[in-house]
Amino acid sequence: MQSMTHDKTVNKVVIGFRKFLTVSWESFLKHMDSATEETREDLINDWLQMNWEVLVERIICSPSEYIEEYWNGAEINGISGRVTHPDASATHRIICKSKEGLLVKDQFSGELINPSFFTFEKFVSKGNNKYLDTIPFDHVLLAKDNELYLVELSDINFDIIAFEKSGTDPQE
Repeated sequence: MQSMTHDKTVNKVVIGFRKFLTVSWESFLKHMDSATEETREDLINDWLQMNWEVLVERIICSPSEYIEEYWNGAEINGISGRVTHPDASATHRIICKSKEGLLVKDQFSGELINPSFFTFEKFVSKGNNKYLDTIPFDHVLLAKDNELYLVELSDINFDIIAFEKSGTDPQE
């Protein structure tokens, strides 16, 4: 997998998405008050994925490039987790890098980890040894081998890497 050269732009755009979530989250949730719990989760995931595609993917990718789904993706199309271009396969992945080039602390275990080897899942906040889907979205949820890790947003930057032409997962 190759890293694109515009990591400062990628970081700025992904952080911009986080800022969008921070200012719009409470207002958006008010519109979800009448939704059932099951429908509410699907609607939230659809909204997150749609905004991810518009505010991140379309800004940093060419028209034929697609980023992996944000968290669980959308449920709106059934055939994929994408809202636009549901038949498209991801060509790129957003990754996290330590700002200092060092290991960062997983807030769940206290372990030091290299965030470059983990998949970016979503922005979250920290609760009592758990993550919360609420403002201020000052933490990042990462995944590796079906395990979740929580790191402070202030410790990382974002970049993007392209999948190899064979379509293989770069972290395998």
